[in-house]
Amino acid sequence: MIKKINFALLCLIWGSTWLAIKIGLDDFPPFTFAAVRFALATLVVYGLVRWKHLTISRRWSDLKGTFWFGVFNGISYALVFFGEQFISSGLTAIINAALPFFSLIFACFLAGEKLTAAKSFGLITGFCGLLLVFSGDVLHLGRGNLAGQVAILLAAAAYAFGAVLAKRYGNGLGLLEGVTVQMGITTLVIALPAVLLEWRHALHFTMDGVLAFLYLTLVGSVAAFLLYFWLLERMEVSRLSLYSLITPVIATILGAWWAHERVLWQYGVGLVVIMLGLWIVNHPQRYRRPAVEAQSDAVPGHR
Repeated sequence: MIKKINFALLCLIWGSTWLAIKIGLDDFPPFTFAAVRFALATLVVYGLVRWKHLTISRRWSDLKGTFWFGVFNGISYALVFFGEQFISSGLTAIINAALPFFSLIFACFLAGEKLTAAKSFGLITGFCGLLLVFSGDVLHLGRGNLAGQVAILLAAAAYAFGAVLAKRYGNGLGLLEGVTVQMGITTLVIALPAVLLEWRHALHFTMDGVLAFLYLTLVGSVAAFLLYFWLLERMEVSRLSLYSLITPVIATILGAWWAHERVLWQYGVGLVVIMLGLWIVNHPQRYRRPAVEAQSDAVPGHR
């Protein structure tokens, strides 16, 4: 039950970040916006580490999985903030929904997960539901800014690859220590293009932009990544990545509330189809998987 609640919270948080990113991009250049967001989030989590008197291991065997996740997470977020300058948040969410497909492919080859017929059919069903929800936008996928679309697709692939590497190599650190290292590496990766490309850009501060920045930092980064790493240690990568099929629906609801957008009947029907896909993926293993095997999904070295 706790795992389901945390998964729902993660979906809710990351479903709302698309709108917050779009709002913040009106004030800040993309790489600087992303880098400062993760830098502040790193300091917050590191403060919690010091407050609890924890120690971050310096052994490569303990850091390996978290380090590589941080690298590819940084690449992914740099691409997301860059791409969303040119396309809508709804279209961004649609393209990002390719993440479970990348996760299945990478997990199959790198993490030893089995690509069952149920998983494949469930993911296809869920993605069909997503296409129904955003059917109006899907028909115009090729008419937007190509650079933005390609950037978001590559971001989904980079994030999935990093998550699979984290699962494969394990987390030899505690939860807070691991998130601190991961977000610190992410900050350094994004800071590179920020320094090289945006050092002359002027910053414009508005109340909406500052609130979006604080929300992305404290909720979208600190709280969400603590939840994500907690779930990653207890779920298969391919199943956890299904959050990307739910977040676009949440983004649509928030868009209707914030921007007074129309909510079409396709949204409700599409949501039902998405949930059906999630049920297909998860239902068979609930009954066939022994309890001892389920415990083996925990990332080695978890404390």
